[in-house]
Amino acid sequence: PYDLHIPLVFMGEEASIGIRGFTYGYDYYAPERNILYHYYERPENPNNKRESDVKVPKYWDAPNYDDTVEMRAMVRLNDIIHMSPPRRHPIRDRYWSRVEELTYGLGKVRTPELFFDTFGIHRDSQVVEKNLCMFVASKSMHNFFVKRLREDGMGIDYEKLDGFQYKNKWPKNWWWWYHGDNPNEEDAYLEPMPDSGE
Repeated sequence: PYDLHIPLVFMGEEASIGIRGFTYGYDYYAPERNILYHYYERPENPNNKRESDVKVPKYWDAPNYDDTVEMRAMVRLNDIIHMSPPRRHPIRDRYWSRVEELTYGLGKVRTPELFFDTFGIHRDSQVVEKNLCMFVASKSMHNFFVKRLREDGMGIDYEKLDGFQYKNKWPKNWWWWYHGDNPNEEDAYLEPMPDSGE
């Protein structure tokens, strides 16, 4: 469930739900194309969508906004999912509410570390390996993971990943991929898996 004790968290609640669900054994899927979205900005004149956009007010724009509540919530969120807050975080080592920590905590099916390693997320720096979207959009990820489905075909058998960690292998000059001229084979940019025979 959504953690009720992370008020005012704007960027991070999806990660919290996703990683906690992953540890309970949930697998996530996305449609091939975006079918629903929302704007963070809106046209000044709804009849002319080419006009410059007007920013939609956010809660942090309020004159009495105090970021202390949000910062404490982020410390809680990060600690529960085993992601260290960045060193520059002003309340990194301060107390955070442990209310209902078990209710909004982790499962025992998989570890958050498996999630971070598989998808190239560095916990200490909170940085994602570059070009993860390229790994997904090029279908390299699909082609790699589909070979490691569970026997019943219902999701990925993460034990078959055998220590795989996404590492950026895309060249700096990747425009050729964007234009559909990818001369490489499906796994050209994957770290080789130990003892996998691939």
